[in-house]
Amino acid sequence: DLRKKLLEINNDLTICYSLKLELVDFYSKSTIDNAKVNLENLIRSCIDTNIEEMIKFSNNLINWKQEIINSFTIVGTEYKVEADKGQVVVCNKKVNNAIIENRNKIIKCIKNNANGYTNWLRFRNRVMYVLDSNATFSLEPREK
Repeated sequence: DLRKKLLEINNDLTICYSLKLELVDFYSKSTIDNAKVNLENLIRSCIDTNIEEMIKFSNNLINWKQEIINSFTIVGTEYKVEADKGQVVVCNKKVNNAIIENRNKIIKCIKNNANGYTNWLRFRNRVMYVLDSNATFSLEPREK
């Protein structure tokens, strides 16, 4: 197994990989009730490694602790059909900022494609047009 051979190269790499698995476990198994305790355990595990990068990562987790805990808040329910079994699976939908990040990426893309805007109103109008899924464009004015 290639992963096993790569992890045997360096003990720090093995430790970091096990922490990565611990992080995946944290996000998949934690709930709003136990997220704080689980996050504190994860932070402690990162600090205990004495690996510089993991300590920096733990500082990042500490700085964003409350936001990470809040991300386990359930805001809705989603129903999915498993492709292989055809069974309906109920999934809880958690809070995230994916939509905002997407909008920021689109705005950044507009700016980069235009090599910058010197006219604020034109830039704002372009952003509003691109982000509005109901917007239509016509060469002739609409009748009101």
